[in-house]
Amino acid sequence: MENETLEVVIKKSYVDKYGHVNYKKYLDLLRLGQDNFAKKRGISFSEIRGTFGLRNVILQMSIEYVDQVFPFEKVEIKTRVEKVGNSSFVYSQEILRGEKIVTRFTSTIVMIDKNGKPATIPPDVRTKLLQK
Repeated sequence: MENETLEVVIKKSYVDKYGHVNYKKYLDLLRLGQDNFAKKRGISFSEIRGTFGLRNVILQMSIEYVDQVFPFEKVEIKTRVEKVGNSSFVYSQEILRGEKIVTRFTSTIVMIDKNGKPATIPPDVRTKLLQK
């Protein structure tokens, strides 16, 4: 499946007292990549909720910090959907500085209905998640 790529310059507000991006701020960066992916595919979480009445919740996350990232560096966030199931899908992301991977991340997202029960991914959403 195809990557969507977003270039980001690291804000000083992401940096901790040790001079590098704080481990908690990586999730903010990765969310930017997910939002970019969804926007380019025309399937934002707010649209899914408004159109289908479904919410998206995180079932699982895994992050690997390969190298440090520093303020004002330019990084690329590559995001793709690795797998689509009946009610869930898996984001696979990398943050790169040039050609070097600095972070790897996966998350499993489950669509749920208004009662909090897993819901089938609508066909239109499935198609957009899988498009190339």
